[in-house]
Amino acid sequence: MTEERRMRGVKMDDYQEELLEFQAYELDLPEPADDATEL
Repeated sequence: MTEERRMRGVKMDDYQEELLEFQAYELDLPEPADDATEL
């Protein structure tokens, strides 16, 4: 059980890291709201 929990922790860390990078990228955009409506 601890092994599975550790693996899940690693996956969550990767997900959190990607999420932070995505948020940072969106903040760098000049007008993120306009880009969101174009999707």
